[in-house]
Amino acid sequence: MLVSRETSDWKSCWRDKLHTLLSDLPVSPLQSVAEKLERFGELILEQNGVLHLVSQRSPEYEVVKQIVDSASVGSILSLLPGCRLLDIGSGAGFPGIALKLLFPAIDLISLDSAPRKITFQREALSKLGINAEFIAEDFRQVTLDPNVDFVIAKALGSHDAVIRRSRRWLNTGGWLAIFQGREIDNRIMSSVKRYPELSDILRLPYTLPGFDTSLHLAMIYRK
Repeated sequence: MLVSRETSDWKSCWRDKLHTLLSDLPVSPLQSVAEKLERFGELILEQNGVLHLVSQRSPEYEVVKQIVDSASVGSILSLLPGCRLLDIGSGAGFPGIALKLLFPAIDLISLDSAPRKITFQREALSKLGINAEFIAEDFRQVTLDPNVDFVIAKALGSHDAVIRRSRRWLNTGGWLAIFQGREIDNRIMSSVKRYPELSDILRLPYTLPGFDTSLHLAMIYRK
C-alpha cells in the first residue's frame, strides 16, 4: 500500500495507516509497542499547533511517516539492553523517543537546543511511563559524559560539527548514524577523513513501507 499526503483523509485514518505500515516492517513491533507509538503521535498532534513539532501541512501524514521512519531504522540497528543512545537535534522526539519505545531497555539521552521541545518530550514520555535523560542545549556547546554507544543525528545540516563532537562522546566500538536521503552528502565523507579514529562510511540503505522513498543511514564507526 503506497500512501501520499494528497490521496487520503489523514486526519480521520492516520491511526489505521500507522498500524498497517508498522505491521509491514521486516521486524514489526509488538501490538503494545505500536499502541504506545500511536499515543506518542497523538501527543505530538495535540501540541503541534503551538510548538510546531512537525509540518503544519498534513501533520497526521508527517507523524505517521516519522514514526515509520524511526521504526524502520530500529528494525535494522542492534540496540542492545543498556546501550546508551544520544539523539542530537531531537526536535519532536524522532527518532530517539520512538526508538526508546521500541527498545525500552536502552538508555536514551535526548538533546535539543529548543527548551519547549525538550519539555514536550519529557512530559510525553512521563505520560507513556518511560524514563530518559533530556538536555536543552546546543550540541555544539554541551558538556556530556563521553560514554555513548550510539549517536543519532537527523535533519541537522552541520555535518562537520556533528562528526567532530560525536567522536569525543562515542565509546570505542560505538557508532554515529546520520540520516540521509537517496544519496549521502559528500561533505560527510570529507569530514570523516579528518579524523583517523573514525572509520570510512558504511552506507546502510533502507526503505519505508508504504512510502515511495529510498533512504540511507551514513554509519561511522569509532575505532
